[in-house]
Amino acid sequence: MNRMVLGLSLLFTGLSSSFALECGQVLNETTVMTEDLDCSNYQGYSALKLTGEMTLRGNGFKVISPNTSVGVYAEYGGKVKVVDLEVQGNAQSVGIVGYRVEKLVVKRSKVSDVRIGVDFYAEEDFNCDRLKVVESDLSSNQYGIKVFSPNCEYAPNIKDTDLSFSKEYALNIKARKVRITGLKSNIFDGSKRGLLLSGSEIVAIKDLELADSAIEGTQAFIYDSGKVNIRRSQFGNNLSEGIHIYDAAQVRITNVEVANSDVGIKVATEKVATDFKGRSISSAGNTTAGVILTSYGDIKFSEINFKERRNDIQDTVNIANQ
Repeated sequence: MNRMVLGLSLLFTGLSSSFALECGQVLNETTVMTEDLDCSNYQGYSALKLTGEMTLRGNGFKVISPNTSVGVYAEYGGKVKVVDLEVQGNAQSVGIVGYRVEKLVVKRSKVSDVRIGVDFYAEEDFNCDRLKVVESDLSSNQYGIKVFSPNCEYAPNIKDTDLSFSKEYALNIKARKVRITGLKSNIFDGSKRGLLLSGSEIVAIKDLELADSAIEGTQAFIYDSGKVNIRRSQFGNNLSEGIHIYDAAQVRITNVEVANSDVGIKVATEKVATDFKGRSISSAGNTTAGVILTSYGDIKFSEINFKERRNDIQDTVNIANQ
């Protein structure tokens, strides 16, 4: 019995390690930080590198890396978690990167004043699971979150996260499936632009209210996508466009309100014969147009099904080059 208890004790002790870290260190097991990691004098690629399947528990401590390209870099792993950590970098760096990681989870962490807060990247040949970001502060970056994973099976899961005052886009996501449902307590206030999305299979947005988020530019720009479905959402009160969709195979906009912008909704096509249907669209106070549908070159819309009697369009509807 004593031998069994000792063996179990050793086994559980090996599940995680707590020790002072060194700049540039490679971690391949669950690690608990015990103090700040100050890499102010270190000039490698990343302050820390994570591999395998593991968790980095920051315990509220900081990784300070003003001279590296990345603060925490995870690669070639299964499920990697970064929890309770603050990363301080520079205006051109990335806070937390997951490269060819099956699943990256960032929880209760803070990254501000860098180029990209959290970057999840994998080429088309990599079958990743997803990125999950919850209860984190990714405010005041160029991009709050950037995802390039064309073969990701599931859409990114982002909730209870501060993406405010993003200097470019709060969310920049290119994946197989992109689904945005509600604000999920995410904060976009004061960002220059809201969402930059591309989904080879689908981009689905529903119950999203950005009209009061004080986003200056385009609130949702969707490009190079398969199906685009936008439902029960509100955009507007900005200086640019509420929604801009470019080169999507199929567009469905239903129960959407866009008000007090330059252009409420713009759908444009140059390489794809877009199939468009609009239902129950409400548009008011837009300067240039409530809805613009336009094609460029020889490519035209395959269908435009837009019945004004089922829409509340107080501004102009402009269908051009069709």
